Amino acid sequence: MKKDEPPERLATFADITTAIERLTQADGVRLEKYAAWRIRGILPAQLKGRDWGSLLTDAMTKTLEGDRQWKMEISFVQHLVGVMRSTSSHWAKEADPDPAIPASRLERLGPDGEVQSPYLQAPDNAPNPEQVLLAKETLDEVRRHFKEDWLVSLVIDALGEGHRPSDLQELGVSENDVQAALKKLRRHAREMFPRGGKS
Repeated sequence: MKKDEPPERLATFADITTAIERLTQADGVRLEKYAAWRIRGILPAQLKGRDWGSLLTDAMTKTLEGDRQWKMEISFVQHLVGVMRSTSSHWAKEADPDPAIPASRLERLGPDGEVQSPYLQAPDNAPNPEQVLLAKETLDEVRRHFKEDWLVSLVIDALGEGHRPSDLQELGVSENDVQAALKKLRRHAREMFPRGGKS
C-alpha cells in the first residue's frame, strides 16, 4: 500500500448483513450463474454431493463467520465471486480423479533390450519456479488493477481457467462487453510491458 492511500477497510458483521439484505435480484441471478459456471468443470467425485447452491452458500457463510474477509474497496458481489473462485478451485483439487500410473507399468523393452519409459522420452515443458512466481505476481497485479471492474475480473477468471471469452455469454455477458473488457486488458498489458523495454 502506498503512503497516500487510505488503509483497507474490512467489513464488520453489520456491514456484511446489510450488504446481503441489499443484494438485488440481478445480483442474485449473476451470483447464481457464476456459481453454476464454476461448478460445471468439477467432477462428481470432487463435488461430493455439493452443487452451485452449496458454493454460493459456502461463500456467504465464510464471509459471515470471518473466514474470508471482505475488503470494502471492492463490491460485495465481487468479493463473493472471488470467494467462490477460490473455493471451487480448492474443491477441484481435493480428489485426484486420475491418479498417476506408476512408471514401472509404462516401461517397455526397446529393440536393443534397453528399458524405455514415456516419462524419460517426454520433454519437460514445465516452467521453472522463477517463471511461476513472475506469472503469479503479474496476474496478482492485473487483478489488483481491475479489482473494481466486475467484467474485466470475470474475463481474467475465464482466461485463467482455460475458458474462451465467448463462454461468458452463458453468464449473460454480451459479445460487445467481452470485447470491451479484452480491449482494457490489452491496453493495460501494453502499459505493463511497453515495446522497446522502456521501464
